[in-house]
Amino acid sequence: MSNEVRDREAGLNRLSDLLEEEITNYDRLIREMKRESDCLRKGSTESLMESIRVLDDYQAAILASEEKIKGSIEQILKSLGGEPREPTLCHVLNILPKGDQRKIKAHQQTLRTLKNWAGKINEQNKSFIQEYLAYLDDLLSFVIGPRVEAPGYLQKGRGRSLTPLPRALNREV
Repeated sequence: MSNEVRDREAGLNRLSDLLEEEITNYDRLIREMKRESDCLRKGSTESLMESIRVLDDYQAAILASEEKIKGSIEQILKSLGGEPREPTLCHVLNILPKGDQRKIKAHQQTLRTLKNWAGKINEQNKSFIQEYLAYLDDLLSFVIGPRVEAPGYLQKGRGRSLTPLPRALNREV
C-alpha cells in the first residue's frame, strides 16, 4: 500500500471520526433542546437557565467540531491534489472513489436530518416563548390599559397617554 493511499485512508478515518463526533454533539443538543422545552412549559426558571448554559456548551462544541472537520477536509483535498479553496464535504465527495463516498454520505445525511430536527425544535420553543409573551402583554394591557405609542418623535419629550390608566396605577396625582 502506497503512502498516498495510507494518507487518504487516515484522512478519511479522521474525517469520519470527526463527523461522528459532530453527530454526537447534535444528538446531545437535541436532547437538551427537548429539556429546554419541558422547562419552558413547566415555568422552571432555574432549570431553564441551566439548560441554556448547557445548550451554549453544546453549540460551542459543534462549532469546534465544524472547524476540525474543515481542517480535515483541507488536508484530504491537499493529499488528493484538489484545490482547498472552499473545503466542503461536497468537494471531497466529488474527488473520492465511490466506495469511500458511501460512509461520508451517510454521515452527511444523518447530520442534515439532525440539523433539521434541531431547527424544528428551536422554532417550537421560539413560538412558545412568543405566544407566552403575547399572552403576558394581553394580560398586562387588560390590567393597565393598552399601550399607546406616539406616532413619531415629540419635541417636548414623552407624550401623555391617550387612554387613562386605572386609578390605582395613575401616577399623575
